[in-house]
Amino acid sequence: MKSSLQPTPKVLVSCRGLNGEENVLAVAYCGNCSYAPPMVMVGIVPTRYSYPL
Repeated sequence: MKSSLQPTPKVLVSCRGLNGEENVLAVAYCGNCSYAPPMVMVGIVPTRYSYPL
């Protein structure tokens, strides 16, 4: 897992709202928050379209 995020890549994150609306957003920064179980963190600014989804 660690080698998949070093150096920090640009990633695409997909999301789906409770109403079924789908979106993909580009994220400039992501990081590890756990190796066991493997989890990745991303930050989304509240003013972005995908934030409420």
